Parts: sequence; structure tokens; C-alpha cells
Amino acid sequence: MALSDHVVRKHPEFVTSVTSKLHECTKCTFKTVRKSRFDRHLLKHLK
Repeated sequence: MALSDHVVRKHPEFVTSVTSKLHECTKCTFKTVRKSRFDRHLLKHLK
């Protein structure tokens, strides 16, 4: 998973290789392949 997160953050031009696992926030530009990280991120928008 760490490699996929790295690809999303540092090499967005290669993101198609991980898009099936990609979770994207609709309120900002946050993206991750980890569901738990995504869920934690969404809590920030509720504050």
C-alpha cells in the first residue's frame, strides 16, 4: 500500500495503475489508496 500512496502523491501521471483502489475526496484534492486513511481524512471536513 505504501508504494501506491507514493505513486498517487509523487507521480500523479502514473495514477492509472492504482485507480481501481483510489479513494478521492470530493471536497478537496486529497487522494489515497488506503480506506482507513481516507475515512480519517473525511472527518476533517466535518469539523
